Amino acid sequence: MQKSFKNTAFKYYAYLWKGLFCLMVVLLITNKKSIAQKGKAFTLEINGLVVDDDSRRTIDGAIVKLTDNKGKLIQTITTTGNGKFRFTLDPDKEYLISAGKPGYTGKIVSVSTVGVYTESNTLDYYKFPMSIGIFKEVPDLDVSVLEKPIGEVFYNQTMKEFDYNADKFMRGELEKMAKEIEKKKKEEAERLKREQEELKNKAKRDAKEAAEAAEAARKRAAEEEKERLKREAREKAEAEAEAKRRLAEEEALKKKSEQDAKRLAEEEAKRKAQEAAEALAAKKKAEQDAIREEAEAAKAKAAAEAEARAQAKREAEEAENAKAAAAAEAEFKRREAARLQAEEEARQKAELKAQELAQRRAEAEARLQAAEEAKKIYVKFVDYDSEEGTNCFISKTIVTLTTGDIIVYRKITYTWGGLYYKKDNADISQESFIQELKNIVIKTD
Repeated sequence: MQKSFKNTAFKYYAYLWKGLFCLMVVLLITNKKSIAQKGKAFTLEINGLVVDDDSRRTIDGAIVKLTDNKGKLIQTITTTGNGKFRFTLDPDKEYLISAGKPGYTGKIVSVSTVGVYTESNTLDYYKFPMSIGIFKEVPDLDVSVLEKPIGEVFYNQTMKEFDYNADKFMRGELEKMAKEIEKKKKEEAERLKREQEELKNKAKRDAKEAAEAAEAARKRAAEEEKERLKREAREKAEAEAEAKRRLAEEEALKKKSEQDAKRLAEEEAKRKAQEAAEALAAKKKAEQDAIREEAEAAKAKAAAEAEARAQAKREAEEAENAKAAAAAEAEFKRREAARLQAEEEARQKAELKAQELAQRRAEAEARLQAAEEAKKIYVKFVDYDSEEGTNCFISKTIVTLTTGDIIVYRKITYTWGGLYYKKDNADISQESFIQELKNIVIKTD
């Protein structure tokens, strides 16, 4: 994917267009030269401002250099918050004035003090106000054409004062640059549109994936809970069956023990009875009593042993059941905690994705709004006037900027059919004339 322009760069395009077609420099020319004192020569004082082409505000920290026509540095001024600079120039010399700042594209203006008319034995002191507009750097934009002066301040022999003349060749080159910027604006708008559409599609996909993940987590938790209940029911049934089996075995063992004891007692009784029959009558009664006592003792002993075994078995079963219940309860708590944690993680993930999408959507809308806002030119007010010229009719649109500067747009219609457009004293195209007037917005606050 090709490297895209930074979004903030395009807020300067509308003002760059305006700046390029007015040759990047607005020169305010005084109506009359002022004579300060008598002498034998003259001086030219350049009173200037460095402004931002985008906001038309003065620039703090701009570096303004004065050099001769061979590139030798004469003076350097760093502007403060008011953006002002001032140079005093000598007669019969060629100068270059350049304005720039890190992060900005600078401009160069040439100044000539050659051929100035001076009255005999007088010192003429000329003042020439100048406003140099520079614009913030635009990525991948070829600005090599601005390495040369875009115009010249010179002495007008007819007017007997200093005037400004724009370079016509530079104007053509700047028009090409402006067209390239307009092309890049369209490409950026299309890219932003595609990016917004991709964000919308991604938001839908993410929302669908989050819903599917939440539903899958819910189903897994429900299946695990169902399996756990089945397993606990099965284990409970098996435990109950085992308890019944053990109880049946104990009952059978008890019954068999009783039967065996009874059978042995009967056999012993028969044997002793038989022996007693052979014995003396006196011993018979004693033996029978002994047999009866022994049988009763055996029966009592067997009953006590059976009761002890049953009690031990009951205690063992109760301990085993308590252990199984505690383990089942711990497993249920662990699984419940895991299920709640999974649901919370899914919810947090969905919230983060929703927040990210909302932020991206807000940023895209802000970039689009900034691009639209950059096209507007805010002014204090607009006035209209007209006049008859030589073989032509001139309609004027007089614009007062928020900085107090005045721009005069002229539409000149000649009687022979010619039609020309000017911005101040510079020629501009019909398309630029219409577009700039269309973007003018009167600032009411």
